[in-house]
Amino acid sequence: MDALTHAIEAYTAIKSTPQSDLYAIEAIKLIGGSLRTAVGDGKDINARYSMSLGSLFGGIANANASVGAVHALSYPLGGEYSIPHGVANALMLPYVMEFNFISNVPKFANIAQLLGESTNRLSLRDAADLAVREVARLSQDVGINKPLRDFNIPKEVLPDWAESVINTQTRLLSNNPRTMKKEDVLAIYTKAW
Repeated sequence: MDALTHAIEAYTAIKSTPQSDLYAIEAIKLIGGSLRTAVGDGKDINARYSMSLGSLFGGIANANASVGAVHALSYPLGGEYSIPHGVANALMLPYVMEFNFISNVPKFANIAQLLGESTNRLSLRDAADLAVREVARLSQDVGINKPLRDFNIPKEVLPDWAESVINTQTRLLSNNPRTMKKEDVLAIYTKAW
């Protein structure tokens, strides 16, 4: 899920380029088509190979376009509650995508297709929304999609986290496709809680 986060964030980032998009697109396709199998049957060499390649391509996309709010919002989870980085990203990814997708509806709609979803009869907006739901399903299928409260994170810390993210993660937030205010960050944390 961390590799998928790198790919999706790089693909939708302010700093995305045609070159980074090529790697991000291929990473999303590879990961979307192999993650469930790789987790469900760790001996499936083809799925593991596709995941390795998807992770590499997501990393190349990330190195060229960087990441955004998912990473920014995931840092307190790891720093204060020792939630592994990839898990923290997976927990935040669908909520940040839901916030971001109006910034570039065609790209977010394309993510649904890249993940193997049929979008032929959907509006671009509905396809973008489907991408959010498919990422949440994928995370759930591999055992990660849980609310923050299941990690013993008290709701009372969320306003402080929102303040901290806005004040300390400006580099990542400036690359996010949609501008975030403290209220937006708090709303995302609250939804995830």
